[in-house]
Amino acid sequence: MDDAALKSLTQAYETAPSTDLAKVLVLEYVRRGDIGTAKVYLDVAREVLGPNERGEVGGALVSAGDNEAALDVLDTEDPAHAIAAVRAMHATGRAVEAEHLYRKTISSHPDLRDDDLHTLFGVSVSDEVEVQRRRMRVVEKPDSADVVEIDEFRAEVTDFSDVVGLDAIKKQISKKIILPFQKPSLYMRFRKKVGGGVLLFGPPGCGKTLLAR
Repeated sequence: MDDAALKSLTQAYETAPSTDLAKVLVLEYVRRGDIGTAKVYLDVAREVLGPNERGEVGGALVSAGDNEAALDVLDTEDPAHAIAAVRAMHATGRAVEAEHLYRKTISSHPDLRDDDLHTLFGVSVSDEVEVQRRRMRVVEKPDSADVVEIDEFRAEVTDFSDVVGLDAIKKQISKKIILPFQKPSLYMRFRKKVGGGVLLFGPPGCGKTLLAR
């Protein structure tokens, strides 16, 4: 947005204030690095800022050192806001709460790890290993109750529409096995034998079992 457009929007807001105009002005001034002017409109715009916009504005406020204002904007339940919120909390003297939020965040979103915060809160290697251990669960022997539960959601009928591709094979199976049972009189009329079979072969995962169903 150029200066002339920004001036026009500012004048429009002064004439008829609205939350939408306030949001546009907040975001524009934040992107220009003018946090002081952005805050003039922030109280009006706060409720209509989307999650990404809150993250952008909150992060800019933290960078500017206005941590209390940042915490009013950031959503601590949103992982995308968490690191900025942790920094703001720590800067405002809420160190215990900041550490709790940081550990909680990286336990579910390890990709958000921040080296400086790791050092600040003394997160050890053993802590990280425990986080990864909780995230990985290897099941060696499935519980029969789990198998029954899965079975309840299995479709009662499996047909060829469940098989992707393999059209030539499906056509052969229909012709040699299914149709003779569905229309035996047709086969008798043309003196075709009813019966026989099809041998399915191939590597694991190529669709043999699904075709058989």
